[in-house]
Amino acid sequence: MAFRLVRYSIAAMQRHLDAGNEQLPLVVPLLFYHGQVTPYPYSMRWLDEFGDPELATQLYAGSFLIDVTVIPDDQIMQHRRMAILELYRNTSVSAICMTCWNNCSRCYWPDILRRSNWHH
Repeated sequence: MAFRLVRYSIAAMQRHLDAGNEQLPLVVPLLFYHGQVTPYPYSMRWLDEFGDPELATQLYAGSFLIDVTVIPDDQIMQHRRMAILELYRNTSVSAICMTCWNNCSRCYWPDILRRSNWHH
């Protein structure tokens, strides 16, 4: 039920934005319970619905931003397969080509070609 209330709240927020508003409204989800078991027997914390609520709390309570513009290229190069994507988002296309060919080709391209059909 808690997750359903979160979904309803997010839907109300989306309708508010779709109406032309620029800021999210505060939506207060309320559940009026009138069942046989008292008090309400389930958690109303939506993160408790995950198999690992503590991990879900860590994941969803923080920021989803990874700002590659402030990560030095040499550190990005340590990210293996993600390095190409991160470098692409961090630099211009021509710089990416040079960086990939000069720094990545020995490590990444043989693996990429082996896993794809590009070598045929």
